[in-house]
Amino acid sequence: GPTGPAGATVSPTNTYGRKYDTTENTITLTQSVAADVPLGSNGPSNGITLGTQNKLTIPADGVYKVDYYFSGSSNVNADITLNVKQNATPIGSTTISKNVTANVDSDFVGSTINAFSADDQIGLSLESTTAVTISPASDTSAYLNIVKIS
Repeated sequence: GPTGPAGATVSPTNTYGRKYDTTENTITLTQSVAADVPLGSNGPSNGITLGTQNKLTIPADGVYKVDYYFSGSSNVNADITLNVKQNATPIGSTTISKNVTANVDSDFVGSTINAFSADDQIGLSLESTTAVTISPASDTSAYLNIVKIS
């Protein structure tokens, strides 16, 4: 039979970056004040800059896939919210809110596709409706992976 039309060419990305954390240093949250999630370790990267503490810096305008995670427990029952922040502004579609039980690890896992501009700094933040101390889970307690898709 006849040959069909050629498919779209998809080229692999070469722009990506990862930051994560394995420490178990507590995070103290003041009521209704966002705090950065520690991302003290650098993973593989190409193009995305890892030098800023707890943040990944975007190299060029484009559309990026963002995978993010945090696991930990609070010292009291609380309403905890995790967000991905673009510079100082939470990205609305990344909000994960949970009513957590004291001393029980809760996992916050998300993924989004978002347009970023060159030099945007992307990080994670936690916020609580009450003052709490968060104890990160053992092993990898948080990560932020970003891959440019167009």
